Amino acid sequence: NQGGWSDVLKRFGEGGGKLYDLEFLNDENGRRVAAFGFHAGFAGAAAGALALAAEKSGNGQLKSLEPYANEAEMVKDVREKLGGSGKGIKALVMGALGRCGRGAVDLFRKIGLEEDDILKWDLAETAKGGPFQEILDVDIFVNCIYLSSSIPPFVSPEQIEKAGKDRNLSVVVDVSCDTTNPYNPIPIYNVNTTFDDPLVAVKVPSGTRPMSVISIDHLPTLLPREASEQFSGDLLPTLLKYGQRDTERTWVEAEKLFEEKLNAAKQQEWAYPRVDQRVGHIDRQQGYTTHYTRSGEHRIAGWVGLIVLFWFGDGSLSITSLGLTTAEAAEDAKDANAEQDHTDDCAKKLKGEMDALLTNTDDDGDQSTLGELGARAARPRAPFSLYTHQERGEGEQEGHGGGQQASPSRNHGVSEKTTYVRLNGKLLCTL
Repeated sequence: NQGGWSDVLKRFGEGGGKLYDLEFLNDENGRRVAAFGFHAGFAGAAAGALALAAEKSGNGQLKSLEPYANEAEMVKDVREKLGGSGKGIKALVMGALGRCGRGAVDLFRKIGLEEDDILKWDLAETAKGGPFQEILDVDIFVNCIYLSSSIPPFVSPEQIEKAGKDRNLSVVVDVSCDTTNPYNPIPIYNVNTTFDDPLVAVKVPSGTRPMSVISIDHLPTLLPREASEQFSGDLLPTLLKYGQRDTERTWVEAEKLFEEKLNAAKQQEWAYPRVDQRVGHIDRQQGYTTHYTRSGEHRIAGWVGLIVLFWFGDGSLSITSLGLTTAEAAEDAKDANAEQDHTDDCAKKLKGEMDALLTNTDDDGDQSTLGELGARAARPRAPFSLYTHQERGEGEQEGHGGGQQASPSRNHGVSEKTTYVRLNGKLLCTL
């Protein structure tokens, strides 16, 4: 389960929708009918080789990644940046028997690695349980496993610290990207990376070789044409049977899994703070109604009049109301009351701002109707944002991005979370 999974699934349940997860459309053998695995592994291995080439060139680390027209162009570029060939580089591919692993192995072969320098690991090799010294002995480690339960870590911070200068490992490519999964077998980083900023540094002992992780969760887009054609071709036969989803085994099983996970989500304890979605509808001729859904027993007094409007071409508007909830602090009533008072104060600020927004005055002094307000809300900028910022431990730095979002930190030591509530770019309060 990825971080935030229960919140996402509950929204489908509350809205009466269904979610068919493409990753769980399986054939009669339990194998996915369509997956980007091969090209994810292929592109991930290429990214790892490019990162290693940048380190060895003495020009610093890999700055960015750009999509390629095709596999041949990617292989050519990687070989050139490695000085003509990848000969002499050692790599370990975890999950080598799967689609993703086969893609990584294929790339390493095509850029010139010796067959004996490509370690192909799967269940048999990992049966003894990690951490594994063999991972620290190679230059590039590519993780391609499908994670469904808790397993010992493949590599750990303590192992890296102990190895010191005896570590050879320079680049970890986590194609699986189980960054927020509590079972993440590579607990040496905690953020996803991007094409614009592909590496996250790993904490290593002073005076030792630098080490980085690539954790991009959309690697197949480095080969957009080939990855799309392959995935579409694999998915189409199943998609054509969607009309028989009530009886077609693949679709029936996918829906059954959704219902099971939805029921599990409903049992989750909600932690403070969170956003609870409630949906209603506006018709400009008939007025509007708001439909409420309730979850959790501890809610701030009254719903916060926080409304995000979306304009549709048929003349109607969709209205989404957001309410804040707080978990019971049974162990410390005093702290719980203080926390509740702070949340109530935030709710009052939000309601006041929304009251002003709903009776907004135009430049000519005329008050706007709710329908007119909705039309103006069709502009690209969303009026409301709520996001959680992770405070870092002592001595560590936090990176910030532009706009309304905070960029994830590239360090470890998360100690505290703060939720920022903004309306029209204005910071109203923190929770």
